[in-house]
Amino acid sequence: MSDSPLDTYPRPTARQHEPYQDSPAMTSPRRMNLNDTEPRLPSFRSSAGLFTTPEGVSKQRPSYEPMTLRFWIVCLGCVMLAAVGIGLEIALEICTNNQGFPLPRHTAFNPVRTIFLISYFPSMLFLSLALMIRSFDWSVRLWNPYLILSRGNARADETLLVDYVEPSRPFITLNALKFKHNFIFISGITALVATQLQPLAGCIISMRLLPVPFDSSVKTTNVMGLAPDIADLTMFSASAGFAVAAVANGLPDPPFINSSWVTAEFSFDQYIDLNGTVSVNTTAILTDTRCAVPNLLSFTPSNAGKLTVSATSTEGCSLEVAVDPTDAAQQYGVVNVPNCGANTTNPALQPVFFWFWQQNPSQLAGVFCQPIMHLYDVAATAYTSNKTLANVTVIRNYQGTNNVTGAPLNGVPYNGLIFEGSTDINVQSRANSIRTGIPNAIWMWAQKTPGGPDSVFRDPNGFVSYTTRTYTRYLSMAAKSNYFVEANQSVPAVVTQLVMRIFIPRIPCHILSSICILTAATLLVLHFMHRRQRRNIRLAHNPGTICSAVALTWRSDFGELLMPYENEEQFSRRLASHRFRLDSSGAIVVDRSAMAETGEVSRPAFRDETRMGLVEKGQQQSGGDDT
Repeated sequence: MSDSPLDTYPRPTARQHEPYQDSPAMTSPRRMNLNDTEPRLPSFRSSAGLFTTPEGVSKQRPSYEPMTLRFWIVCLGCVMLAAVGIGLEIALEICTNNQGFPLPRHTAFNPVRTIFLISYFPSMLFLSLALMIRSFDWSVRLWNPYLILSRGNARADETLLVDYVEPSRPFITLNALKFKHNFIFISGITALVATQLQPLAGCIISMRLLPVPFDSSVKTTNVMGLAPDIADLTMFSASAGFAVAAVANGLPDPPFINSSWVTAEFSFDQYIDLNGTVSVNTTAILTDTRCAVPNLLSFTPSNAGKLTVSATSTEGCSLEVAVDPTDAAQQYGVVNVPNCGANTTNPALQPVFFWFWQQNPSQLAGVFCQPIMHLYDVAATAYTSNKTLANVTVIRNYQGTNNVTGAPLNGVPYNGLIFEGSTDINVQSRANSIRTGIPNAIWMWAQKTPGGPDSVFRDPNGFVSYTTRTYTRYLSMAAKSNYFVEANQSVPAVVTQLVMRIFIPRIPCHILSSICILTAATLLVLHFMHRRQRRNIRLAHNPGTICSAVALTWRSDFGELLMPYENEEQFSRRLASHRFRLDSSGAIVVDRSAMAETGEVSRPAFRDETRMGLVEKGQQQSGGDDT
């Protein structure tokens, strides 16, 4: 004896297995008397009368619902969607107030991890939400024919023949509009909108470098003062060499120099790895070469075959320079201008005059320069990566007293080109190299111009700009080396670090947030109404399998009208005059009561169509057997 629960069900009797005597299954269709006006055909019957519900199985059994149609699942999904939309707006507000979200500076991930995090995870999140919305839409489309059948009086073309699962989205929308299936149409709109979630997620996060300041302290390594070894001209020679190399190789300004500005050095090696700046209150020197073209410039040949260059500055200072044409076809140099400007006999503190001459074609140019320097207390900002000055802001004039502001310089800088004679051959060699190196660098600038030195000679101010640029760089370098002395003091500083921060763009965030919230509200209302509409559907299983299709239709009244080799157009023509519904067992049957009430087709007409369909099928089968 088996203890299976099926053994408790009443077994079918022999009568239940016997075919109906008037069933065409007992008589081959090809043997039917086609002249018989009253062929024996089965009467149409409700599927509820063909089987008996087993004892213990309630007729009011729970109806099957797909997981994605269960209302609590839909509510959970809508809450998730709304939470994401609201969370985006909250995150945008926090991002705006805090200037983005910080990223950890040192992590176990490689540098690619940031791009991976901001691109992969948002896309995966919204892809999951989009798939969830699509699954809700798929369930609504799958269930729609049964929803229409549960109301009764349903046409075949909007229930049995319609397919909302496989066709593409435009056909689904057209069919939904055609049959006024509002659930399908609205659900399709939500699924269409859901396709935009993932593309928008790709632009919901961006990264920016943002300056973040914090207080710190650094050590200043020198203060203003005259270098004790200034007389050996070592630092002047090194500065001149850098000025020449900068012209030849296009070198940038060295650390703590920015064009005409030079500041005291400060050490911040602890921040060398930072991508940012350090700001310190310190002292600085601003160099002004005050270069200008002469008011008068001429050259006259002498009896000895030499040329005498005569020049007069804008301040009335005059001088003459002898040039020997036989020395070179192109010549240049620099001389001091005595008895001009500051009343001093020291040639190292006097103005200078640069002269340039070429033989073919014969051209002459000259530039007067009278350098001065300004001393300030400044706020200097230097880059942590290379220590070059980013910005210098004047706070006030320098208030200190030392041997730069007082004796022996009294605030007047060395011209850096002309020095008093020395008996030390090394010092004198350095002086000679400096005197020839700087004019040579200026001539190199002129040679690099597109038109060469000729175009510079033709420009009245051509040599002024090149002289100012080269001479200023040289004097700034010389000031850094000669007007500051070593020191070791701790000073407060502001370190500004350029850190990578995550930002949320405002417009994509608003669009994505609106889509999430509106879609959540739409789905909630849609599925609430859909749940009420499908309360009369009593399906015991998932209707998506072949077994389910057989179980739902094998006891129906219309199956004998259809053949497997017919197409959908033939199906539609045969079923066009019929109406259908779901009976109490969940089976799909012909709704004869609705057809009788509307008068669309009478029972005899239905029987005649059935008879003619069977006769036609019998003839086709008979003809096939005879061949």
